[in-house]
Amino acid sequence: TKLGQSKWLHHIRQILLGAKRVAECVKIERASCLVHCSDGWDRTAQLTSLAQLILDPYYRTIKGFAVLIEKEWVSFGHQFEERIGHGHAEVHDQRSPIFIQFIDCVWQMLRQSPLSFEFTEEFLVSMLDHVYDCRFGTFLFNFESQRRMAQYKEKTESLWSFLLAPKQSDIYVNYLYQYCDHGETQKMLQISTDSRRIVLWEAYHMRYSKEFFDCSVTPAVAAMQRSSQTHSRKKYMSVSKSHVQRTCSVIEKKADEAKQEHNNSESIIVITECLEDSTSYEPAASSSPHPEKAVDEAMIDNLPPPPPPPVVSTGNSITEL
Repeated sequence: TKLGQSKWLHHIRQILLGAKRVAECVKIERASCLVHCSDGWDRTAQLTSLAQLILDPYYRTIKGFAVLIEKEWVSFGHQFEERIGHGHAEVHDQRSPIFIQFIDCVWQMLRQSPLSFEFTEEFLVSMLDHVYDCRFGTFLFNFESQRRMAQYKEKTESLWSFLLAPKQSDIYVNYLYQYCDHGETQKMLQISTDSRRIVLWEAYHMRYSKEFFDCSVTPAVAAMQRSSQTHSRKKYMSVSKSHVQRTCSVIEKKADEAKQEHNNSESIIVITECLEDSTSYEPAASSSPHPEKAVDEAMIDNLPPPPPPPVVSTGNSITEL
């Protein structure tokens, strides 16, 4: 397949193997580890960043992950302008998806240990989108000196001020995240580098493929579909909610009317039965010193509806029907 020919997953696995080896060297062997590639800003940043994600749970939080990228990529001198091609109209021979590989490796770790990361894959996808849209100045230029000369802090907005804003960060919070206490911070994040566990990140690489959307949608892609249709979904939900509320109001009104009619009909039946019993009542011989008196039919017509039960006044005494 084209995916196999590109060896993309092979490269992802090799990077994870290197990061895991660095973490084991520091944690298990208690040794210092020197990481250095040919230039010093590509593989070096990948391996050191991933190793710190494995070793320190702070970098697996939203704020900690932003600190990690600022420290190991932006300040360390990864050449975003050369590798991404910002500011180059022609095809540049130095372009390379180094940072995308790093984020892909982070997603592989997130997929294997979803409870260990405070952020979701939507956070990673949004970050990669803003790397290329040049909306923020965080990933512009190659070095910190170039950024200072261009006064990018005064002329551009930081990506982190956008992603870490309370309204925005709530969208990217993983609500299944389990914060590590002091004892668990000493544990390494366990990741598998088995070839069968390294898979294509469909939510990022395949999100615009019609072929893929015609197939069964995975939870990851479903999440991206939901985030891309937020506005229309909210509008539809608002209309649906209003319709349901109106329908419920009508049903409740009809139910109240039916209940009232039912209660009134029962009351009429009760009163009628009472009246029939009262008019046909013939008291038996009794030794009571106060015999029953005749019912005044004119008083019966003015009886109030139940409850309380209808009563009839007969002289000085009140008799319940």
